[in-house]
Amino acid sequence: MTQEISLTKNYLIPNIKYYTYESNSTFKREILTRLIALVTVFFRGFDLLSNTLCGIGKTCGRALRAIHLNIASQETVSDESIGANLKEIKNILWDDAFLPLKLLFFPRHTIKAKIIDTKSDSLTTIFHQTIAQNQLATMSPEELDKNWKLNDYFPNIRVINLDDKPGSADPTKFKRRLDRITDDLNNIGGATFERLRATYGALELSREVWSRVQDNSFNLTGEEQDRTHKAQAGCYMSHYRAVKEASDKYDAALKELEEAKALLKNSNNLNEEQNALHLIEGAQAKVKRYSNVLVLEDDNGMGFVKKPDANTLATVEMKGSGIGFRKVMQELPQDWHMLYFCTAECGKEGKRWIVPSPQHSEHLNRLDYGLLCNALAINHTAYPVILKALSKIDDPTKPFRPLDHEYAMLHGKLNVFSPKNPLAYQGAGDSSISVGTSNEPWNGTWDRGF
Repeated sequence: MTQEISLTKNYLIPNIKYYTYESNSTFKREILTRLIALVTVFFRGFDLLSNTLCGIGKTCGRALRAIHLNIASQETVSDESIGANLKEIKNILWDDAFLPLKLLFFPRHTIKAKIIDTKSDSLTTIFHQTIAQNQLATMSPEELDKNWKLNDYFPNIRVINLDDKPGSADPTKFKRRLDRITDDLNNIGGATFERLRATYGALELSREVWSRVQDNSFNLTGEEQDRTHKAQAGCYMSHYRAVKEASDKYDAALKELEEAKALLKNSNNLNEEQNALHLIEGAQAKVKRYSNVLVLEDDNGMGFVKKPDANTLATVEMKGSGIGFRKVMQELPQDWHMLYFCTAECGKEGKRWIVPSPQHSEHLNRLDYGLLCNALAINHTAYPVILKALSKIDDPTKPFRPLDHEYAMLHGKLNVFSPKNPLAYQGAGDSSISVGTSNEPWNGTWDRGF
């Protein structure tokens, strides 16, 4: 539990903002705004007392548990939870000491100043930990499995999907894949997503590009090796475009937000202020939307893969997956850069196969060198690093490795995580890159022999 106690900050002060700008009646606006501000001043002391007592109680509980007293054997309060109360006490005593009084006497101008001074970076964190905690507390296990509410965590989802080729042996292959992953996402609360037309390496990239792929892990030669390199380059370029589009939209949203703040700062009357506030609200929504991106390949599926033994085909099971997903998001730190929903962990230097990475928390591993990119979330803080690394495909003098290896070489620099029990899998069927066909789903935790 990490929630601090603050009636004034979480309820009363937001209502002051509402009445200051949204009420049509000037008289009603002034009266209600100042009335709530007065109540806020009164209850600020109760905020301070409540957080102080709660912080002391949590600290004592942890101390009792440390000396193994049975009375505190069930105490599970974290350091983050205690820290949240201490931070709120600091805010009440120092950072926001005069805010309620300012709101009482100058409500509109005080809120205007706070909005203008709000740093854009503070808007880019989607509090996935709190969202997960609330859902775990309010939804049944059946509801959690049925609906992951994926868009609550990742409002910007891109599905990479090739166009079908008329006249090919299977002319509707990629449309069927898109239909399948669309149904899959709809079933777990990820209905809001965009299709990204994949780059067709064999047709859209020149020999100068795909011949620079440095990989022969399949031990191929001649035309078969060229075919693989074309597909690998197309995959690389598709993911590169997905991250670049997310980064561009994020930067554009930040610019839009700063322009809206400038309008608010220079506004001279209530109508101009209200118009600027609506523009700020819209820009803030875009900043949050593009603050991360979840990139999915069209053969990806969500759920647990179960393989009882080497002689039994793997199956997909949703039971427990909703809880597992929320646990992962609850434990994912705020400074994360990349989150693999499934991966093949290959040791510190990528020289081994299926070697568990160091454990970060109960449900999360910290990746040393992980492959597979069929379900990968990227935080905005990693956009510049990733784009710089992947931009070598644009330089005719630089060779590049397949995408998952290029990403894996960044894992030592970034905060990269994956679920201890993979939450996604590659669907059965033939790969657009590797040779051969699999008749069962695969999630990287067991070796199917390629």
